[in-house]
Amino acid sequence: MTDKTKILSNEEMDALLKATEEKTQDLTELVGSAANNIRHERTLNHKALSNITELTWSECEKNLSSFLRKKINIKSKSTHLVQLVDALHGKAEKHVFTVFKVLPHNMYAVIVMNMDLLHQALHFMFGGQGNDHSPVIEIPGKIGQIVAEHICVHVMESFAQACKEYGVVTHETVKTVTLPNLITKLGMEDSIYSIELGVYFGDKETSLSIIIAADFLHAFIPANEDTTHSDKGSWRAAIETQVIDSNVTVCASLSEITMKASELVALKNGDLIPIGDPTAVFLCLNNTKLFSGIAAQANSNRVVKILHEI
Repeated sequence: MTDKTKILSNEEMDALLKATEEKTQDLTELVGSAANNIRHERTLNHKALSNITELTWSECEKNLSSFLRKKINIKSKSTHLVQLVDALHGKAEKHVFTVFKVLPHNMYAVIVMNMDLLHQALHFMFGGQGNDHSPVIEIPGKIGQIVAEHICVHVMESFAQACKEYGVVTHETVKTVTLPNLITKLGMEDSIYSIELGVYFGDKETSLSIIIAADFLHAFIPANEDTTHSDKGSWRAAIETQVIDSNVTVCASLSEITMKASELVALKNGDLIPIGDPTAVFLCLNNTKLFSGIAAQANSNRVVKILHEI
């Protein structure tokens, strides 16, 4: 077929190109919307962040299930690039905070878990079957803090395992506290990357957060690749080539036949249906008529000769 038969018009091509340049509601948009509220103008590698986030909750699910000897489910709920004060909003009470020094680059991370998670973990570790009815303690005792710290270490180890594709991450436990103002190693105005996870014990939902200094991610993962395409002509040519070279099914059909419904339902084996010129055909794509033509024969091949475009 000639260029007139291209599937996409120029207007459709422009719309498709525009769509490839627009950002969707993912980590890219979250980072972009937060850029005005943080001190960093550099962009993070969104693909690398997405990979690390997905692997982190998967590793957490495996490691915590092994540690508690109880099958638990973990889902990634949200990710944010914000200041620490925003990430800790709503976590002033009934939470435990374990601070880690993250190597390389000597920066810091915080694992935050709510008391509901620690409450369920303590029941499983000491032979219980989980308890949704007993009151959740607001401030853990010494044993509770030790257990919470062990859980947070497993979570941090899961993050380190998720980073293996980009390099080796090691961590040292600094301290475990029950008040966010005791974290001290990170300033409340510092830029951080927060991964919010939902931890499920059956129908019981608890939560934990992984907070990583944004400077660590800038220094650790590869720089974000430039995805700006200045040469739109090359993209247009590439898309047109892909579309034009695609295989489509074109069918040739005889002229349409008009008959009464009563005649249609009365048809039986052996009946003859009168038709017009048997050589007149239409070439159709997805039931849409594109060309009219005539049936003919060229050498030993049966062919359809196109007469004009519809």
